[in-house]
Amino acid sequence: MEPMDSDDGLDGRIVGGSGGSFVEHMTNLSSLEKNELLNMSQYILLAIIPLALFLKAMKMYVPEGDDEKNSIEIVIEVVVQSIAIFVIFFFIHKWVVFFPTYSKSPYSNLSLIQIILVVLFLMLCMKNAFSEKVSILLDRGLAALGLKEEPRVSEKEKEKEKASTNYAANYQRPPMQAPPPPAPSHAPENYIPQSYGLSEPVASNEIGAYNAY
Repeated sequence: MEPMDSDDGLDGRIVGGSGGSFVEHMTNLSSLEKNELLNMSQYILLAIIPLALFLKAMKMYVPEGDDEKNSIEIVIEVVVQSIAIFVIFFFIHKWVVFFPTYSKSPYSNLSLIQIILVVLFLMLCMKNAFSEKVSILLDRGLAALGLKEEPRVSEKEKEKEKASTNYAANYQRPPMQAPPPPAPSHAPENYIPQSYGLSEPVASNEIGAYNAY
């Protein structure tokens, strides 16, 4: 006679199709499920800080993808980065399980080997230095096999071409300056000529009057 599956659905196989309603099925939690939720919450709280520090260090010290490097150098960076990620995961897991669980129930068995494919898939899907390096290697491999004709254009060359295009579009010749207006040739109305020290001629009758005295 085969043993009956556990009602909790966590130790045995999940068959599905509970006898109650949907609301009862979603709100009715067994003691094992409650302990799992508490353990999961505790695991997240203890792992989030060292994981955030590790990601910050990765952004600061891991070089970005550069297609000007040779393939061997990029392969070494990809391999070292992959191994470092899972080694850090291993020690973060040991850090978390060092503390006793609040629920007094042990953690479920977790194997890091089982999550390698999931982590690699997420790393390749997201835009980061790791996925950029793998994309560079893949493009070079396809070009070596003759499956891709056009070589990969580096981001630096794209920025240079874009900068030169913007400079050519924004370049304009300076406008020619108009010549200054000519000086006025006629004298102003209130202009009074100066004699520069020369006296005006005196009338003859005035001279005779002076002689009479």
